[in-house]
Parts: sequence; structure tokens; C-alpha cells
Amino acid sequence: MGEAALVGMVVGIIGVGLVYTTFREARRSANAATEQLDFAQDTAKKQLRAYVGVEKIWPSQIFGKLSEPYEIHVELKNYGQTPATVAFIANAQLGGEQPRPASVPRPGGAPQILQPGRTIRKTFSVKEIKGGDDRRLFVILRVFYTDIYGNGYGHRLDYVSPQKPGDYNLECTHESESVHTPTLNEEEI
Repeated sequence: MGEAALVGMVVGIIGVGLVYTTFREARRSANAATEQLDFAQDTAKKQLRAYVGVEKIWPSQIFGKLSEPYEIHVELKNYGQTPATVAFIANAQLGGEQPRPASVPRPGGAPQILQPGRTIRKTFSVKEIKGGDDRRLFVILRVFYTDIYGNGYGHRLDYVSPQKPGDYNLECTHESESVHTPTLNEEEI
């Protein structure tokens, strides 16, 4: 009977070891599944989020010359797959030195909803700087938007016209993107 107890004890220890190994492997599998789920959700958010960018930007023109009052037209488009809450503003200047980015305030007013594939257009007045031969057109554009997941994004784009007199085709000279607080809160705008 002592041998049977010893064999039973050995079988019991082996059984406990196998059960422990089974639980350890189950935990590893569960952790791997959780990591895969997190990765899949993050990928889905990136694919489905809103991506707002400049579709067009152009000055008011008549036969290659700026007409008065000087204005800049900006058209934004949502290239993403979900709606965005958008607020944007531009600082436009004709002549003088290129304005500093700090001269552009955060957008004010109520944000607009921009559906996927749709555009929003706004017109901004151009400040004219008298004097000097340099009649270049400078535009600094600030765009803030929030996606459906509550993440906020900001863009700053700088545009300038070539140094040719009368040529007001705008070229983007700087673009930066950042993550910021959502635009849904009107005090933040």
C-alpha cells in the first residue's frame, strides 16, 4: 500500500504541474490576443479617422492682378472616412516682410462639421502693406479639427507667392501637424 501511495503522489504532482503549465499557456495566449485586439483597434482608428487638408487656396484675381478688396479663398476637404469638427483661420498679407506664425490667432466662432469627402470654403481678407517693391502674397493658415474618437489635430501651413511681379499662385513653404486638445470645447477655440 505504501507503493500505491507513492505512485499516487507522483501522479498527483505531475498532474498539478500539467495543470499549472496549461494555465500559464492559457494566460500567454490571452495576453497575445489582447495585444492583437489593441493593435487591430488602433489600426482601425487610424484608417477610419478624419484627415482634413487643404483642397485649394487661391487669391481673388482678375486677369492675373489682385482685385480689390483683396481676399484669399481657402477650401478644406475631409479625406478621411469619418466626420470631423473643424475650425480654421488664415492671416493673409500682400507686401512687406513675411508675417510670423504667432500673428495668427486660434480660430474663433463655432466649429463646423465636415463630412467625409466634402469641402468647406472660407474667405479671408488680405492686409496690404504699402511701400517697397516686394508685392509677394503671404498666407499662414491654421486648421484645427477633432475626429469622432475625440482626438484633436492641428495643422499650420505657410503659403507664399513667387517673387515674380503679378504672379499670385501660392506655393506651400511649410507644413506641420500636431495633436492638440479637441475643438469641441468652444473655450479652447
